[in-house]
Amino acid sequence: MTKQAAHYRTDSLFKGLRALLSSLPSEEEKGELIRTLSAAQSFLEEFRLLVEAVPTMESSRELTEGLSRLDILVERADKDAGMRRLLGLRGATGADGKKTVNREGVEAQARQLKLQLIQRDTSDVLASLNQSRQSLAILTKLAALLGMRTRSKERKSELIKRIATHIENQRGYRLLRGEDSDSNDRVPSKA
Repeated sequence: MTKQAAHYRTDSLFKGLRALLSSLPSEEEKGELIRTLSAAQSFLEEFRLLVEAVPTMESSRELTEGLSRLDILVERADKDAGMRRLLGLRGATGADGKKTVNREGVEAQARQLKLQLIQRDTSDVLASLNQSRQSLAILTKLAALLGMRTRSKERKSELIKRIATHIENQRGYRLLRGEDSDSNDRVPSKA
């Protein structure tokens, strides 16, 4: 090898080394690269944990069996009020749980409630209505029997207050007219 060829090779080697040294990252760049790789590694670890949490066909069978057991419990709870309360479910579901009262039954209960209220003292009417826990249908029929108009979307609590006020007002009007409110309002008791 000639001296010039050897000099060319060492020159080229030194140029290559200088280029390599100038392309090395600074401390700041190296730190940034390490932080980026750590963040990527952390992301991949979290992603791995998420994939591990995805249910498999085998684990979903256990879930399906558990859901069918819960379905049986809810079905039993529909028929048993105590079980329903224990499971934290509200009221009966579906049409089976609703009380069905025919028109005659509603009217009979409304008439009976009217007789009970007429026998009460004026101050006890509202409390008696609240304690009776009658359905809205019965209260609406009671209002009709008393000659009151009702609104289609009236709340039960509002209707109770209006009925109590109506009964109290009727008694007051009778007293103002000089009628004996006790004899007109009260039904004679059977001895």
